[in-house]
Amino acid sequence: MPKGPIKSSVLVMCEGMADKNLLHEIFSQISPLNRICSVQFPNDSENRTGGISKIPSSINGILIESSDYIKLIIVVIDADEDRDQSFRSLKSALEEKDLAAPEQENVLSNVKNGYQLAIIVVPHRGKGAIENLCVESMQEKFPKLSSVDKLMDEFQVLSWPVQKQSKSKLHIAIALTCKKSPDATLSTIWNNPKEYHIPLSNDIMELGRRVKHLINICDATKSLV
Repeated sequence: MPKGPIKSSVLVMCEGMADKNLLHEIFSQISPLNRICSVQFPNDSENRTGGISKIPSSINGILIESSDYIKLIIVVIDADEDRDQSFRSLKSALEEKDLAAPEQENVLSNVKNGYQLAIIVVPHRGKGAIENLCVESMQEKFPKLSSVDKLMDEFQVLSWPVQKQSKSKLHIAIALTCKKSPDATLSTIWNNPKEYHIPLSNDIMELGRRVKHLINICDATKSLV
């Protein structure tokens, strides 16, 4: 949790550090998102873990100190095995904490206590996680990564849930292409020279465009873009 109030009009909540660092990279390419958005994730001082279940409590904690500033909250979550279920679970959890909650993805909730809230589910279609977007982008740059599927099949990884397959494949892709730090992760890859970064493909940048669109249709924040 941040120390002190967040003085940004837009709070973007995600599930973990990896998501946060990717969002920072995306926002750095789309003005003025890098200036007007505060990206946070649920964490504690000991293990800095995140996850969907902790998001509502984290939002409440932030609003205690920052309600005078925050006008729009955008929550970015993974679809996992069932995007509708992931959305409904978060919506119910938000309502249980007496927070604003939209009726569907990519739309704004009604105004509640001076703010609106929206939920973005990634990838943009079907099952999976934010890592799916990264794997697809890496495969566009390195077509030979498709050969990794055979190895994953040998170890029965392709029978795992889609989001776990993508996390596994992304680790392998980074290890094979990041000479500087083959042990890098989605959280740390950005600390390396740009040539080793995950390419910000059109589908990855679509996440930033959706955030900007939501800011643009919110009466309290549209003047910022």
